Amino acid sequence: MRRRTSTPVTNGVDVGHMPRDVEAVEAVIARLDQGVTDEPQAHRVVIETLVHELGIAYGAAWLAGDGGVFHLTHESGPLAPTIAAGFGGQALQMTASDGYGGEAIRTKRALVTDGNSDPRTCLRWAAALTAGATAGVKSGVCFPLVVGGRVVGTMDFFVTSTIELSESRRSALRNVQQLVSQRLDVLRRTEESAENARELLDTVSRLREAAHDAGRVAESAVSQASTMTTEVEALDEASAAVGEVIRIISGIADQTNLLALNATIEAARAGELGKGFAVVASEVKDLARETANATQKVSDQIAGIQASSKAVADGIHTTGEIIGQLDAVQPRIGEVLEEQARMASAFDQHV
Repeated sequence: MRRRTSTPVTNGVDVGHMPRDVEAVEAVIARLDQGVTDEPQAHRVVIETLVHELGIAYGAAWLAGDGGVFHLTHESGPLAPTIAAGFGGQALQMTASDGYGGEAIRTKRALVTDGNSDPRTCLRWAAALTAGATAGVKSGVCFPLVVGGRVVGTMDFFVTSTIELSESRRSALRNVQQLVSQRLDVLRRTEESAENARELLDTVSRLREAAHDAGRVAESAVSQASTMTTEVEALDEASAAVGEVIRIISGIADQTNLLALNATIEAARAGELGKGFAVVASEVKDLARETANATQKVSDQIAGIQASSKAVADGIHTTGEIIGQLDAVQPRIGEVLEEQARMASAFDQHV
């Protein structure tokens, strides 16, 4: 870790810090460009880099979570073990109402505190002052990380001397704050794009499954329509056969009626001897007439059944053709969805 024993000041400007501050910013940029993939990793890189480059005694990063609660993600520096031990693992989260870190969250600007501050104003400040009894902690600075107008995290730094921020150091901190905020914005956008790609891939996958299901249903419907058409055609044929039988019965009834009429005439010619035969002939004629009426009704019913079965057969045939057309479309839909799935998968791997 680098150490300095004096800080030359010219006209109120800390010129001794300038090269070091510039180097620190450049180091942060270089480290952030080395494959940082998530926010906790970005926090760790920045904290470790600034602690090393600027000789900071303690640095900590906080990440915004649900319900406005910020969680400690990383701490580093020579005093990190002492401060962590002083809390016994406690104070690992804070809100906008907690201490000067909370004030930085509320105001969205960097804040500086020193050894004269009330220790209760910072979650880990009291432990830092306790450690300072032997290590010399005197000052601290906190700056928020703002993405899209919202504070998504903060960074705290404690040093073993009273902080008097030179313009160079202020500029360095502002640059680091902007750099980290921009990188977090990129990481969040990348993660959002990846999540959108995963959702798209999931949607396409479900659509593809639905298309396959629709294809299977269409195939089944075509098969059912074909079966129904065959059954209706069989019904039509059976009706025609029954109609033929009815026509035969009707013909027999007509012949019976004609024979009964002839028998009545012959009975009339026979006079008194033919009366009994005339009665029988009359009854046969009545039965023949009733048979003719009944066969006519059955014939009319069969004609109605045949007309209905033909209409049903035509409807089933038309429906089958439409379903067949839909079934023919399914493979093309499947091909489009397969292509979308490949594109979504490639996009997901890219982001």
